Amino acid sequence: MSLVLKRLELRRKHLKAACHMLGLDKPSNDSLHSPNPWEYLVDHRHHMVWCNVFKAASTSWMYNFNILAGYTPEYLRGSRTPPLTLARQKYGRPTLESLQDALKDEKSVSFLIVRHPLERLLSAYRDKIQHAVSGSYHFKLGREIIKKYRKKIIAHTETLEDDQDYIIKRAGLGEVIKPEWKNAGKGSTTAHISSHYSQLSRSQILQLYHIYRFDFELFNYSLNGYLEVGQPDEDPSDILAAINMKDNKPNSIPHVY
Repeated sequence: MSLVLKRLELRRKHLKAACHMLGLDKPSNDSLHSPNPWEYLVDHRHHMVWCNVFKAASTSWMYNFNILAGYTPEYLRGSRTPPLTLARQKYGRPTLESLQDALKDEKSVSFLIVRHPLERLLSAYRDKIQHAVSGSYHFKLGREIIKKYRKKIIAHTETLEDDQDYIIKRAGLGEVIKPEWKNAGKGSTTAHISSHYSQLSRSQILQLYHIYRFDFELFNYSLNGYLEVGQPDEDPSDILAAINMKDNKPNSIPHVY
């Protein structure tokens, strides 16, 4: 078994164990347990099923799915229509039944791409708030956030190259899709992490962890490199309160890197 296959198998096993530990594998009707097909793209022709997670190589794979849908690279470069809109015009949004049928197809290659939750949060902030186009919805939203909070607050993309190469080869699409990185970003991710998260206190970073706790547990991420850059809390009780937030459960699954 190749290194990539072993790594993917470890991730599947970890996901299954984490779902069980968090009780996410128990049937229920709430939002944490009910299947949600809304963000999936299903390409029946090429037997591809992608669960789109925004800010986790979504630009690159939206491009790939648009190529599979029949758009030419020239058209995509010149189009002013958002790539997501173009994709939905071709694929639509699957129903739960159609998604389940696609996943049961033995020929289908189903995948999702994940990213460290705090990296994804920072990427969304920089893209949609910090660099928002003047007058846009996100620009106005950012102004409202600043107005409300500025006085109170100091203001698995990791192995994408190997993983997406495997996905493309597994689907037999090596002659159709040529892996491209469509959103190179603006500068070093590590530098941006230090620059932005150093503006938060350590208790605030822990509070963010609790918001994204399921992402951390399910996809085997840790806070390494984040708490270290956070500002020490003036009141020690703040960080103790953050550690003991409601519903906090100790991480009983070791992190594998």
